[in-house]
Parts: sequence; structure tokens; C-alpha cells
Amino acid sequence: MEPRLFANDGCLWKPDLIFGKDHKIAVIDVTVWYENDSKALEIAWQEKQEKYKHLNAEVTELTGGVDPKYFGFMMGARGKWLDMNNHLMKFLGVERYDTFTQKTSRLTVSLTT
Repeated sequence: MEPRLFANDGCLWKPDLIFGKDHKIAVIDVTVWYENDSKALEIAWQEKQEKYKHLNAEVTELTGGVDPKYFGFMMGARGKWLDMNNHLMKFLGVERYDTFTQKTSRLTVSLTT
């Protein structure tokens, strides 16, 4: 079930994933995006990274963590892995994300074609 967070103004926000471990918090917005130019994924990643930052207080209250980090997780509809996703993998402590990258890219292609 996706988290449901209410901002101070009463608006409902639903980040896709919130991971927490040892007071480290990652708020993640996942998207499969059609790459219509070389910068489309990077722009979308930056937008996703900013989308939930105004919910710091709500995220820390929900998780008990401190200083949440915000990430977009973008996959191109044709399987493109955005290098910016590696920031999330490192933050989560995923050491061998090369294999994850390949499998996720293949899965994305198989589900979107």
C-alpha cells in the first residue's frame, strides 16, 4: 500500500515508496517515461526528486527517521536506465546494482512493448 501523507494545507500526497533503515529515509517516486529526447529522463528525474520535499515533517513523523532524502526512479519505456538512479542504489546500500539494472531494463521493455 502506498503511503498517504497530508500536507499542512490538507492536500493528500502519495509517494510511491518510502524506505527506512537505521533512521535513514528514502522517499521514492517511480516512473516509466517515454524518452522523446536525450534530456527528457533527466528533467523528469529532477521533477520527481523535488515533488515531495515539502512533506519533510510528515515523512519524519511517519517513519521516525531524520533528514529524509528524495529520489526519482526513472526508467525509459524502451528500457533506458538513467544513471541518476545509481544515487538511490548507493543510498540504499545496494552494492551490485549492475545486475538489477539489467534485469529492470529488460523487464521494463517486456512490459511496455
